[in-house]
Amino acid sequence: MLWASIPNILIKILIAHTGKLTPVSDKNSRNIPYGWILAAVLVVWQLYVAGWDATAQGGTLIHYGARKPNFGFPQAPWRLVASMFLHSGWLHLSVNCLLIAWWGNQLSKLVGGLLFFLSFLATGLWGSLLSDIYGPEALAIGASGGSSGLVTLLLVLSLLCADWEGWGKDGRWEARAWLKVSGGCLLLNVAMALGLTSAGVGVLDDWAHIGGAVSGFVLGLIASRGDGKRHSWHWIGLGVLAGVALLIIWQRGSSPLGG
Repeated sequence: MLWASIPNILIKILIAHTGKLTPVSDKNSRNIPYGWILAAVLVVWQLYVAGWDATAQGGTLIHYGARKPNFGFPQAPWRLVASMFLHSGWLHLSVNCLLIAWWGNQLSKLVGGLLFFLSFLATGLWGSLLSDIYGPEALAIGASGGSSGLVTLLLVLSLLCADWEGWGKDGRWEARAWLKVSGGCLLLNVAMALGLTSAGVGVLDDWAHIGGAVSGFVLGLIASRGDGKRHSWHWIGLGVLAGVALLIIWQRGSSPLGG
């Protein structure tokens, strides 16, 4: 499908613009598309919860893990993760799924499918944490924290780790292109958030985006110390994010495993 190839088209344009007119390598296209797999899981789960219109009532969302500020403390900290797999409708779901699919596929080429998925969970958890503590008095759902975390994580890696395998045949040129695309996506996200907030359109959970983006940036800084092969520093970064998150949950009077 045409829209599914948009990131690759953008990469080709950016590579050509920077003066290297070689095509993007298709070598990694044979890899398992972990990003699309996770996006498909989100779609299937939303259909199960909400049906074909993908819109569920508040009671249903709460049953399956929606949050409110401090709703997860101390009763149900599992909602911090479960809420990431719920969405308000097709538009909300589609935006997050496309970010997860595109950025997740590239990240999995760099660090593998397992680290991609754990990075999504860790940054999404931090988005939920900040949303739960500082967010608006409304039901909070969505994978925006995790998708924002993937964008900033890949942004940092494209800036600091352009010599890693997984960028494709053009190496540094593709890393530079991903840097520009990720930076543009981040700026667009900020602009949309500011615009919607100033226009008074609905209730936007800015703190979920902030928590995910900042934790993705921190994870990228730690992971970038590695050599791009064993990824031990990436595991250390995930441990730091998870450890501090569990400490905050415990400090707020919750068992990390639930009351």
